[in-house]
Amino acid sequence: MLTVDRIGDRHEDSCDTAGRAAETPVAPHHHPGPYRRPAPTFRQALGVGAERVIPAMDAAGDDVPYQVPEVALALPSVGLDRRHVPVIIDDPLGGGGTCQLSCQVQVRTAVPADRRGIHTSRIGTAVAGAAGRRHESLQAFAREVARRVDASEYGLGSTVGVSGVLSYLEDVPGWRQDKDKTSLEHLELSASCTVDANGTTERAGIAVNHITACPCVQQTYKHALLAARGDVRAALDTVSPLLTHSQRCRTRVELGRLTGLLPVRALLEAMDRSVYRVQNTLPREHELLLVYRAHAAPQFIEDAVRQVLSRVARTLGQQFPDASVHLESVSYESIHDYDIVADVELPMQALREAVGTAR
Repeated sequence: MLTVDRIGDRHEDSCDTAGRAAETPVAPHHHPGPYRRPAPTFRQALGVGAERVIPAMDAAGDDVPYQVPEVALALPSVGLDRRHVPVIIDDPLGGGGTCQLSCQVQVRTAVPADRRGIHTSRIGTAVAGAAGRRHESLQAFAREVARRVDASEYGLGSTVGVSGVLSYLEDVPGWRQDKDKTSLEHLELSASCTVDANGTTERAGIAVNHITACPCVQQTYKHALLAARGDVRAALDTVSPLLTHSQRCRTRVELGRLTGLLPVRALLEAMDRSVYRVQNTLPREHELLLVYRAHAAPQFIEDAVRQVLSRVARTLGQQFPDASVHLESVSYESIHDYDIVADVELPMQALREAVGTAR
């Protein structure tokens, strides 16, 4: 069982009220920020107030995004990307309290044929407003921003994608009590939400780094020993696993068409039962254990992908029978100058049938 302690929980819990509802404002929405850059007002710089200029522009039809374009062509996806967006969510690993992620946010919205463009300041306000609130999950953050953007732009459909890195502390028990250590670990979370005439569609997932050990070298080495030294199978059994090379891999699993909150911890545990996840603090015995386990059960990246998909179906299939499962995995090859990539997307029901979990 994974033991975690959220970084900053102790400080943040002291500031939070227990049981506070998701998306409760951290501060009143109109509260000024801690810093406002020094600059003259519009009136001081231009000699006239914005309250006269902006209405006059609107009356003259000079709000440029609302003008009719020269080419009357609808654009289904226009928007902007933001980095370093602070998103406050409930701890997805179940440690209590909240955590703040520095996220990348992609916003896209539809522009009709009779309008020239989007109002980027409205998108900026939607992102900034949601960033100042506590959310149940990244899904909830993406949903709020998508709804705000669609309502403030043209209401023809908007999509928001968000990804960020969750940092947490994991206990590393030592071979004696005074050798206990702590590892700073990282988990990438992602979520997206589309709001359009068909309703709301959500997806969410996680990405982890892990290692695989190549079975080919082990088998070749075994047969080389058999050919050179005779029948050494008994000896091999006592010293296995045999040497081979290993790769660091990155695997992302996302569930689409979600009808509820993705259980991040359950998904992480499913992946930890399928692949050998890297760890940042590895005392000697833990380092050996990780390498030994990976070499004792060598995997192609294809093997790892199938095992993750099978475990996901067994873990989440009943909870999300109508979801889709998307997995992408990269093996950063250690003895080649290329990488190996696997990409799979299947309906959950088809996946469950393939691995024998459907009723």
